[in-house]
Amino acid sequence: MIIREFQPSEYEKVALLWREQAEFHEELDNRSMIVGASRRNPSLLLVAEKEGKIIGTAFASFDGRLGIIYRLVVHKNHRRKGVASTLVEELEKRLGEMGCQIVGLLVLEKNRAAINLYKKRGYICLPQVRYMYKDLGRSIKM
Repeated sequence: MIIREFQPSEYEKVALLWREQAEFHEELDNRSMIVGASRRNPSLLLVAEKEGKIIGTAFASFDGRLGIIYRLVVHKNHRRKGVASTLVEELEKRLGEMGCQIVGLLVLEKNRAAINLYKKRGYICLPQVRYMYKDLGRSIKM
């Protein structure tokens, strides 16, 4: 397995992986959103590739103060084999090299596998925090 940067030309392959894993949201994951993110943070959009196939993705951003992991997806046939941990480790390394000191993320309460992965990597749950958002144009369906 190799970890490398996402290339905008492979958007369709990544979108297919997300759709197959029920992790695709058109409003957030359309081509313009993902390609735009790759322009802003090219070294923080990663893919895991094995035998020429994309088997996982990990996307993050950094605003100069806080790093945010906002998309970690591994194909179901490659889970529990270290793919997610390797992707997160690489993102943490790259964020650290950029001067990031704190990495945050959002994870659904029902996603126990992801919560356990992050806890093993030293992430702390903040139960007193409520996620809030405001739609600035298009209705986002979650």
